[in-house]
Amino acid sequence: MADLHLGARLLEWGDHAESGRQEIRHAWSEAIDMATDKDRNIDAVVIAGDLFDRPDPDREDWDLVRSGIERLAEMETPVILLPGVYDGIFFPESIYHRDTVPRGLSIVTGSEPEVFSFVLGEQTLSFCSVAPYPGNDRPELIPSAEKGSGIRVGLYHGQGETDPGCPGWLPEIDPGLLGEDKLDLIVLGGPHNFREDQWGSTPVVSPGTPVGLRPGEWEDRVWVIAEMVEGRTRIQCEKRKVGVIRDLHIDLEKKSFKDEKELRAFLHEEYGEGTGMIDLDLSGEVEGIWSDRILEKELSTLPFPVRITNRTILALDRGTVSELQSQDTVEARFARELQSRISDVADPAKEKILDGAMRRGLQEFQNVGEHHED
Repeated sequence: MADLHLGARLLEWGDHAESGRQEIRHAWSEAIDMATDKDRNIDAVVIAGDLFDRPDPDREDWDLVRSGIERLAEMETPVILLPGVYDGIFFPESIYHRDTVPRGLSIVTGSEPEVFSFVLGEQTLSFCSVAPYPGNDRPELIPSAEKGSGIRVGLYHGQGETDPGCPGWLPEIDPGLLGEDKLDLIVLGGPHNFREDQWGSTPVVSPGTPVGLRPGEWEDRVWVIAEMVEGRTRIQCEKRKVGVIRDLHIDLEKKSFKDEKELRAFLHEEYGEGTGMIDLDLSGEVEGIWSDRILEKELSTLPFPVRITNRTILALDRGTVSELQSQDTVEARFARELQSRISDVADPAKEKILDGAMRRGLQEFQNVGEHHED
């Protein structure tokens, strides 16, 4: 895996930023669950840079990572972690300097190429890597200084010559030199979208970020599993069930939901775990009376965040109600009186009746206005 960016600010997500950070944490936990699944027979976990979005992550994120690595250690599954650029080992405040390293975790810290070897049964797995220090993308530092033994994997964080969309300040990796190094596989962190390539005779895979972090990265994400024996490498991709923001329109007249609970049950069954976020557009008439507040309360219990972008069936859009607060019209006085009564009611059943009365009343005011305009 690569480029989780735990703790990222996610400015492009706007109001969804905290939900996005939670989704990144969920992705880490999901990866650990996969790696500790005995049926998968995962031999090692590779992190190809930028696990964190900064060198001194929040304690919550660091503790989450530590607990995951400790779970892997219990399974005797080694983890090799290459710091990236955002969480670079070259920062004096780097967490990789300040805290003790969990058992089972090997961190690439050298500005010169180094080799990490693990004996897995009768096979040796060697990682050839170098940490991305400023200026260490010089050609003589990119190929491995030692070849290692057994299955040999190059682990780097940067950009090749053909990596579109990568920031210009990422370390430049020379495909020609690495392609001649006769490695069995190169894992390259840095590019945020999954890609496979071939440098010389060496297959190259960039796992991409498991959670889209910015526009252009919000399509489906994947987990990458490399199946390797000497002389042969097969890359498998498992799609992550995540949509960062999914636009969804529901015509309630066609769906015939009895109440708010049935709508919630439908969303949970259709989308369930793994959905990032949903922008929900609701339209159509419903039988009976639906409460704006009860609807939002029901939706808040889903395992993914839902934002209602249109609620024409309720006629209680907050912007409309807020606008009426400052007006001196019959419609505005009606809305203020019902809003006051709704706020004072403790019984959900009565609240629902008043909410419905307000909805129907405002709809009637709108119909009268449209009639006069005709």
